Amino acid sequence: GSAEARWDEASNVTIKVSTKPCPKCRTPTERDGGCMHMVCTRAGCGFEWCWVCQTEWTRDCMGAHWFG
Repeated sequence: GSAEARWDEASNVTIKVSTKPCPKCRTPTERDGGCMHMVCTRAGCGFEWCWVCQTEWTRDCMGAHWFG
């Protein structure tokens, strides 16, 4: 129904705002709140990276912006 269509539109907007490409393989990775430590969801990648820096996760990232 139309309610479902509206829900899809709303979720598409959310995805645009809260995804960034994995720095290693460019797969869109969604951030669902919580810390800035991202792990790529693509099978065979699993790259750990920082949402803020968009580079490999480091201890500096952990100290500087774990929670944004």
